[in-house]
Amino acid sequence: MNNSIFKSLPLVKKHLQSYLNEEFKELNLKSSEMFFMSILYNEGDRSQIEITHDIECDKSHTHRIVSKLLNKKLIKYVNNISENTRNIKLTLTDKGRELACRFDKAINNWHKIIIKGISKEDLTTTKKVIEKIIGNATNFRKLERKNV
Repeated sequence: MNNSIFKSLPLVKKHLQSYLNEEFKELNLKSSEMFFMSILYNEGDRSQIEITHDIECDKSHTHRIVSKLLNKKLIKYVNNISENTRNIKLTLTDKGRELACRFDKAINNWHKIIIKGISKEDLTTTKKVIEKIIGNATNFRKLERKNV
């Protein structure tokens, strides 16, 4: 089997990150921070644990990004901080919401750039195939953990 698709997909993410880092370099924001803000913008208030689950990253990565965004005053805790801040919902500040809106527009522009010349049918098929691949990989990992 040709593994080129598995080598190529990470390149799309790499190019997206480069595009976003260039678009927002004057703001001193990295694409990883923007993705967290995008989750809050599109999904509403979320806890660190929920964000970690949503993007399937490790807790320490989430903590680092959240700390940076809190320090930049782009996000804040919804309620008073308890002992375990990972369970407290986070929300965007007004400035964070404004930047997340700009980020969404940049993502939409990126999508237009990368799908140029691709038919709707091909895009639908590609989405279905990628979702199936992700589902298979996720199910395999769940079974693998059960058998350990």
